[in-house]
Order: sequence, then C-alpha cells, then structure tokens
Amino acid sequence: MTAPQSGYGQPYQSPYPTDPFDAPIRGVSFGGALTRFFQKYARFSGRASLSEFWWMFLWNVLLGVVLGVILVAVMVPASIDLARSDAFNTETAEASLAASAAVWGLLGRFAVIWVIVVVIELALLIPALALIVRRLHDSNKSGHLAWLLLIPSVGHIIVLVLCLMPSEAYGQRFDRALAQA
Repeated sequence: MTAPQSGYGQPYQSPYPTDPFDAPIRGVSFGGALTRFFQKYARFSGRASLSEFWWMFLWNVLLGVVLGVILVAVMVPASIDLARSDAFNTETAEASLAASAAVWGLLGRFAVIWVIVVVIELALLIPALALIVRRLHDSNKSGHLAWLLLIPSVGHIIVLVLCLMPSEAYGQRFDRALAQA
C-alpha cells in the first residue's frame, strides 16, 4: 500500500487508521503525563509530546531528590552518632569489637537504602526508555537513536537535544496500525 501524497501545506494524513492511544497529548498535565507514563510502561510504538516528556523528566528529578534526601536523613545522623561515640577508643578488645559492629551497622543501613534506590531505578528504566523512543518518534526520528545513551558523557546530551526537537506530523508513521477486520 502506498501512502497518498500530501500537497504542499497540507497536513500529513496517515495512509492507514492508527491507534488513538499512540497519538501524543499536547499540553498534558503532570497527572496525565504520569498516568500515561505507567499505562504505556513498555510501549515503544507511538509518540509522546514535549509536555509529556518534560513532566516525566521533572518527575525523575524530583524522585532523585527525594531519594537523596532520605539517604542523607538516614546516614548523616547515624554517621555523626558513630563519630561522637566512644566506639573508636580501641584500648580494649571489647571496644574494638564495638567499633567494628558500629561500622558494619552503618554500612548495613547504607546497603539497604542503596538496594531500594536501585530497585526503584530499575523499575523506571523501561518506561523511561519507552518514553524517550516515543518522543523521538514524535519528532519524526528513529527510536534507535536512543542507543546513543550508551555513549559515555555525551550520549545523554545528544539524546536530550534530539528529544527537544519540535513535533512533526510525519511522526505518525511510527503509530501502530489498527487491526484490520
């Protein structure tokens, strides 16, 4: 099936009916973007608007700040208490054993918090990648450009700049076709 040619100045029309769930929502609210983020958990087809992308970018930054504050709130007081205690007075074997137990306790707290943060970040990895691919689709770029994220240092900057590109009507080519009956 060949796509009909749009005339100059005419909006692009997809040659086949597409799933409306694949279309981006322009000017979506924070709650709407968050809902779509999890509804389209691993959906790499379709498109995502700039507002959807930026709300989720903000969500990830806020989540990182909250997790960082929790980490600091738990670790700093415990570290200060450990430093002020007499646990490092290792004149006796019992004091040395107490210091070792205190340090291991502090490391245990850190390990638990770190594991929780890693689990949360891994749970959000797939939908974040799917959102980036959909955003690239909306600007009529291949989702394979998301592989640039693997380039150390500059990869994230390149993908961010590509995600900032304006939407293009020809991005509809990345929408999924409805099943033909």
